[in-house]
Amino acid sequence: MRTNKTIILLAVTTICLFSVTAFAAPKKSSTKKVKEHVLTPMEQGAVKAAETCDNNALQFALANGISANLKSDYAKTPLLVLALQGGISKSAERCVPVIETLLAAKADPNIYDAAMVTHSVNAALLAAFRLDMPVSVLEAIKAAGGNLGSTTKCLNKNDSMCVPGVNGLMFSAGGHTLSTSGLETAFSRGRAEPWEAVYMDHFIYLLKNIYVNIQDGHGQTAL
Repeated sequence: MRTNKTIILLAVTTICLFSVTAFAAPKKSSTKKVKEHVLTPMEQGAVKAAETCDNNALQFALANGISANLKSDYAKTPLLVLALQGGISKSAERCVPVIETLLAAKADPNIYDAAMVTHSVNAALLAAFRLDMPVSVLEAIKAAGGNLGSTTKCLNKNDSMCVPGVNGLMFSAGGHTLSTSGLETAFSRGRAEPWEAVYMDHFIYLLKNIYVNIQDGHGQTAL
């Protein structure tokens, strides 16, 4: 179990932060600079709550007018993406209520992170990739209009490390997540531990909802 969580952590960590630089067209030697929005203390609290999967703190922030689609100031990461990333270092079960709270508050699962080093992702893609997320989360994201077949985007076209068009099914099947998690052992012995059952249900749900023959930017599929 620990080995599999480490692999998931390493895979998601490769989806790191990217700085977006804005270029102003010269107009009458103007030196005006566009000010970036600085998060208020309440907004910072919402970001922290999503990162740490603190549902009580998140509900307090939302009740005080914070948007469910707020993005962090440094990484420009939507709260829903932060919650799915936060579950890597914590139990997935702890983060499910936070994800449900954000979806109930009309968080958009299709909004991409605008500041990634390599792969830009959204919450629907991360939810599909996270085998430890129960099917109920996938169903909730799909019900909210989320595209579970969402794929990675490369903000830097010259980044050789970025592969565009990778979906959650490809990550799960192609990244050796299944073999290293011990699921093949569960299949062979004819029964599964509780955590293994969650993984299998998740993967089977993806097979039913994502076209398996879709190719990524390198022509690879989930097969």
